[in-house]
Amino acid sequence: MAKILLSVGICLYNEEKNISRLLSSVLSQKTSGVTINEIILVISGSTDRTLEIAKRVATKNKKISIIYQKKRQGKAHAVNEF
Repeated sequence: MAKILLSVGICLYNEEKNISRLLSSVLSQKTSGVTINEIILVISGSTDRTLEIAKRVATKNKKISIIYQKKRQGKAHAVNEF
């Protein structure tokens, strides 16, 4: 049986306290029949260090990509970006 390739989208706003632990948890998931192919972070209008931390983690893992919205446009827009 072929594995299913999965894209994970995570919408973020001012999550500097949680983002490292969140990404570590997602990346360490053990799945059967599913492979996490990519993790797309949509960072929308954050005013803290969320983007900085995300960039640092993304440089260590090629599965992670970042979409940065300078202006906060809401969850629905972030989901559509994903």
